[in-house]
Amino acid sequence: MKHVKIFIFVVLLIRVLLAAFGPYELAGDEAHYWEWSQRPALSYYTKGPGVAWSILLSTEVFGNTVFGIKFPAILCFALLQWWTCQASIRLSPQTESACWFGAAVPILLPGIFASGQFMTTDITSIAFAMGAAVAAHDAIVQLGTPSSRMLPWLRLGLWAGIAVLFKYLAIVVPAACVLFTLIRWSKWRWTAQDRLGAGLSAVVGTICTLPILIWNAQRDWPTLSHQLGHLGAEGGDAKISSGWQPVWTVEYVLGQLLLVLGPPAAIALWKARRLGSESIFLASGAILPLMFFVTSFSSDVEANWPLTGWALLAPMLGVALAKWRAAGTNYGLRQHVMRWGLTSALIVSFAPYLAHHERAAMWFKRVTGHQERAQTVAEWQEKTQATHVIAAKYQDASLLAFYLPNRPTLVYCASHHMGRRRSPYDYFPDTDLTCKSLVGQDLLLYRGSLEAWNRTIKCDEVKILQDEPRIFLAKNWLGLKGKYQQSEDRGIQKSR
Repeated sequence: MKHVKIFIFVVLLIRVLLAAFGPYELAGDEAHYWEWSQRPALSYYTKGPGVAWSILLSTEVFGNTVFGIKFPAILCFALLQWWTCQASIRLSPQTESACWFGAAVPILLPGIFASGQFMTTDITSIAFAMGAAVAAHDAIVQLGTPSSRMLPWLRLGLWAGIAVLFKYLAIVVPAACVLFTLIRWSKWRWTAQDRLGAGLSAVVGTICTLPILIWNAQRDWPTLSHQLGHLGAEGGDAKISSGWQPVWTVEYVLGQLLLVLGPPAAIALWKARRLGSESIFLASGAILPLMFFVTSFSSDVEANWPLTGWALLAPMLGVALAKWRAAGTNYGLRQHVMRWGLTSALIVSFAPYLAHHERAAMWFKRVTGHQERAQTVAEWQEKTQATHVIAAKYQDASLLAFYLPNRPTLVYCASHHMGRRRSPYDYFPDTDLTCKSLVGQDLLLYRGSLEAWNRTIKCDEVKILQDEPRIFLAKNWLGLKGKYQQSEDRGIQKSR
């Protein structure tokens, strides 16, 4: 176990060095969560407060830097390695190398490893969901035994509650525990201490999620509307699709097989399914991939949404690799899993160094080049004497807020007013585009199309300044057209 800890620490150190000195700039979502951290709150429109609070604490120590923002993700990846190692040991305590392969599996699954490169809600919620699953396993194993302890139940509530603060999908672990209990109730003997532990676990988890509940209760539950929108359901904040598009399901399946797992790991995981057939890891892990497969028949599904589920299944893969190695079986498959995973990890870690080559730059524009583009915006702002910048998308608004000189810089977002879903910018008081204080000023408009801006805003003229990145000048801002009107009190007012 000592050598496993050294291995995890070495991986942690490498990722620290890459974050501090590597080629990666912030991704759009990372910058957006950093914007949240500049406005501490009990919760936010699309997610809980966990990611914003973590970035706030980290940047207090390391400053508003790329490393300061990414550091919590690096720590969470190390936690995930440790808890996956512990889960693999619990599934197969007699398999000598189960702990080693358990710690290695998060590196060998491309989607999981890539999530550790970015400070988003993915790696943070995945890590604590795995911790909750390990605690749930310990609590379930001791049911009805004289040595039953309270600590695993308390850990389950705490880790699950923290995971939900980062991403609501982490609720699958306690949900799986309830389902697991109902199915196997007659086979288990619950002592009074077991019942007390389960009750305390629920209390601790609920206390952890109180900030989310309080924030939503004060605002008529907008987060619920957002989650329903993800599922393409009635009552959501997104338009309901007129019908199933086969490309959604095809993209979902291929994305999971080729990008998130990799074909060798997908095959190995299928062969390993029986190793965890009686475990909470299979019960909780299988829910999300299956749920989003069904969702793909009614809505487009992002590749990262089922990540938590695949991570919870990873200990089974670790045990399978360890057992196959001990038995000398499935040699070719083991080699393919290792080669595909390690090659993907190297690509994720070092490929952006190629971004300075013109032909390769387009492949990495989401994680490089932001500082240069922000400098271009700053130069135009100085030339035109524009007082503020409005971006067409929330990721662009956040990246400019971080990379423009004298960060943090106030940047507005017109995404919702241009017909897209709401974002937290529509709830921040200082980024309300309906405020009259902007009237009469010249503003820069970042990206979007001329037609979209003319359809959305009122001003004397929208003038194109340059094409890439596309920048416009709005002369004498007068407000928004159509659905929204200017407001004295910074609240979005629907026009009658």
